[in-house]
Amino acid sequence: MENHIHKNPITVISGLSGAGKTELSIYYARNNSENFENVFWLLGSDFENNPTMNNYKRGDRTINIISIFNECKSLIIIDNYDRIINKDSFEELSEGFSIGSRLLITSLITANNSLYFRIPIFPEKYALDILGDHSNEAKALLPEINLPVILAAIKSTCDSGEYTYSDIYSELKTFLSTVTDDRNKVILSRVLNRFPQIETLKLLCCIFDAQYDTNLLRKFITISQFANLEKSSFLIKQNNNTICTFHNFIITCLKEKDESEKYLQFLSTYLSNQDGLIDEFILRQIHLSYNYIKENVLRKKEELNWLTYALLQKEENELKKDIYKTLYKIDFSESLSLENVRCLLDVKEAYIYDVTDEIDYKIVYEKELINALSLYKDKKIQKLIYHHLGKNYRRQGKYDLAIEQFNKELDIDNNSYPAYGQIIKCARNEKTLLPQCSTAINKILNAIKSADENLPIRIALAFIADLRSFKEFVSKDDANDFKNLIIKASFEGMYQFFEAFVSFINFYSYGNSELCLDLFNKLTNLKFITIDSINERNYANATDAFVIIYGLLEQDDKRKIQIKQLICTIIEILKKSTNPYDIRSVLKAYNKMNMFEEADKLSIVLEIQNDIWILFWKSKAKIELKDKKCLELINLALKQSIPDYFKPTFLQCQAKAYIINNNIHEARISFEKAIQICKREDFKEDLKKELERIS
Repeated sequence: MENHIHKNPITVISGLSGAGKTELSIYYARNNSENFENVFWLLGSDFENNPTMNNYKRGDRTINIISIFNECKSLIIIDNYDRIINKDSFEELSEGFSIGSRLLITSLITANNSLYFRIPIFPEKYALDILGDHSNEAKALLPEINLPVILAAIKSTCDSGEYTYSDIYSELKTFLSTVTDDRNKVILSRVLNRFPQIETLKLLCCIFDAQYDTNLLRKFITISQFANLEKSSFLIKQNNNTICTFHNFIITCLKEKDESEKYLQFLSTYLSNQDGLIDEFILRQIHLSYNYIKENVLRKKEELNWLTYALLQKEENELKKDIYKTLYKIDFSESLSLENVRCLLDVKEAYIYDVTDEIDYKIVYEKELINALSLYKDKKIQKLIYHHLGKNYRRQGKYDLAIEQFNKELDIDNNSYPAYGQIIKCARNEKTLLPQCSTAINKILNAIKSADENLPIRIALAFIADLRSFKEFVSKDDANDFKNLIIKASFEGMYQFFEAFVSFINFYSYGNSELCLDLFNKLTNLKFITIDSINERNYANATDAFVIIYGLLEQDDKRKIQIKQLICTIIEILKKSTNPYDIRSVLKAYNKMNMFEEADKLSIVLEIQNDIWILFWKSKAKIELKDKKCLELINLALKQSIPDYFKPTFLQCQAKAYIINNNIHEARISFEKAIQICKREDFKEDLKKELERIS
C-alpha cells in the first residue's frame, strides 16, 4: 500500500466491512507520521456535510484544511467515504499533491481505476495469527470467517476464558450454510453476542455516533470494563487518546435502538457530581454530542436543568440566545434546586452580555442576586450566588465589593479555582489590588505548574491571557508549562485559546524568539488563519501577536507575506477606531513592518492624540523618517505618567530623537537614565551597546 500511495496522491482503500481498511490507514498514518507536518482524520459523515473541507470545525474553532494541505506536506484520511473517486476529484488539493501531501480514503465501494487499492484476502498464516489458533479445525473454517474484525472478535471472546475455540466453531458451523444476506454482519453479530462484555459493547455502540471522551467513558462504564474493551482491540483511540470510538462495522452489527438518553442522563449526573464545574472532559463531550444535547433541550423547552446548562457552555452557539432570552425572566424561588439555580445563573449572565435595553440590567441583576441570597440555606447554592454577584460587581467596576463576594465564596470552598480566577481579573483591572491578590495568583500558577486536573482549562487560559499583569509572579521557567497548555487548548478547539496565545507571544517575545517561534510552528492552523476566524474583540491583540511573529520570521520565510496581508486587513478596520488601544496596535504594526510613512500619516482623533503610546509610536516612525519633530512627540509623552516598567523604553526613544536632532549630549543623558532604572538585564545590555556607539 505504501508503494501505491507513493505513486498515487489520492488512494482509496476498498474492501468489505471488517477487512481492515480503517486499521490499515491508522497504521499508515502512525508509521509515516514523521513524513507529514499534519495528519487530519475526517469521518465520511463529516465530509458529506462539508465537501470542500474549508472551515472545518474543531470545537469552537475553524480549521482551513485546504490551505494547510496545499502549503504544508500533510495527510488527510477520510474514513468510510462511499463515493466513486477519480483523478479529477479534489482539484482544490492539487497544489498540496505537488509538494507531497496525500489523501487516503477508505470505502466499501470499489472501481476499476488506478486510485483504488483493494484489500486482499489475508494469507492463511496471518489470518490464523490474528485468530490466535492454528488448529486444523481453524484452518478448515477459515475460508468462511477470513475478515480481520471477525477473527479478532473470536480471539477476544475465547481469551475471556468463558468459551473455547471449539465452542465458537461448533456454533458457527450450525448456521453458516443458512446465511445469505449481509453474511459478514450475521457472522460477526453471532460472535459478538458471545463476547463477555457484549452488553456494555452493545450499549456504547447504540449511543450518538459512539464517540466518547476517554476519561468520561471510564466513569460511564467501569474501569475494568473499559480495560477489557481496550484489550479486545474493539476500542479505537483517536486525537492523542482523548477520544475513543468503535469500528464502524461493529457499530453496524450491534446498533439496535438509540440508547443516547442513557448517556445524556450520565452527563447530567456527572455535572451534578461536579456541582456544574466544567472540566476539559465534559467540555470535550459537549462538543462531541452537541447536536444530541441540542435536540434533547429543544424537546423539553424552558427547563432549567444540567443539559440546558451544558448547552450554554458552547461559545459559538446561536441556539443559546433563544434559550436565555426566554429563561432569563424566571425568578429565583425557594423551590429551585442547585441544578435549577446553576442553570438560571448562567442564563441570566448570558443575557447581560446580549442585552440592549435602556435599563442597565446589571443593576437589576445585582438586586436579584442579593434577594436570592436570602432564599437559600444550601451552602453550594450560596457559593454560586456569591460568585455571580462578585462577577456582576466586577463588570460594574466595583472591584472591592467583587473581591468581598469571592472571598465569601472561598470561605465556603477554599479550593474554588473560579473564585481565584475572578479575583485575578479584578487585580488586572485595578492594579492597586494586586498585592492583596497574590494568594489567588500563586494558587492558579501552582495549579498550572502541577497540572492539577481540578483546574478548569478555561481558567488556566484566562490566567495566561493576563500574563503581562502578573509579570512579577511569573518567569521564563514557567514558559513551557504555559506553552504546553496553549498547544493542548488548540487541539481541543477552545475559544479562549487565541487570547492565551496572543498574551504568551507578547509576554515572552523579547529575548525568547525561539520559544515563541516554536509555539507558532506547533500551531499549524495559525499559519493560515483568516480574519473571519478572529473575534473582533481580539483584533488589536491579534495584530500585536502577529506583528511579533512577523518580526521573528526569517526574511525569506514565505509565511511573512501571508501574515503581513492578515495584519494589513485587520488594521484597515482598526484605524477607524476611537479606542486608544486599537490605534496603538495600528501604529505599532506600521512601525514593525517598516511602513513608517503610513504610521506618520495616520489620522487620529483629538481625544486620544496625547495617549503616551500613540505619541511613542508616532515618534518612532518620525525617527525612521529623520523628521526632527520626533523629539517634540516623545518629550510630550515623557511629561505624563509612565509606568516604571516602560520608562527605559521611552527614554531610549528620546535618546534616538535627540540623535536625529544632532544633540548627542542629551542623547547620552537619556541613555544613562534608561540604563540606571532598567530592571531587565537583557534590555539593559542593549541600551549600554547603543550608548557605546555614540560615545
